[in-house]
Amino acid sequence: MRNCNVVAGADVAGFFDRCEYEEAKKTKDEGIRRMILRHLEGTSVTVVLIGNQTAYRPWVKYEIEQSVARSNGLLGIQIHHLKNSSGLASLAGPRPAVPASLIFPIFAWDDDLECAGLKTGKE
Repeated sequence: MRNCNVVAGADVAGFFDRCEYEEAKKTKDEGIRRMILRHLEGTSVTVVLIGNQTAYRPWVKYEIEQSVARSNGLLGIQIHHLKNSSGLASLAGPRPAVPASLIFPIFAWDDDLECAGLKTGKE
């Protein structure tokens, strides 16, 4: 997502560097759990970027579970139609599982940062 040039910037969007994930993987599952929990600290909403494989990813499931446990709101954004580095898009995937009692609205990413009032760097 951060490499698709569709966000205002990694610092604004809250992305962390992939090397942080690679470091967490070295300490096995516990390291990844700690990293996810650290990034959930101080949040009230969890945005789930939904690609064609998202619903099957164990760490996405864990992050959703932990977000629900913290009473975070959930918001899904479908990103399957964004082109990858090879210029290809994928098909929509299933919606990740959440408890039936939760509201989990899902929207399609429309690629319009200007409409959202964010600077795109294209000005």
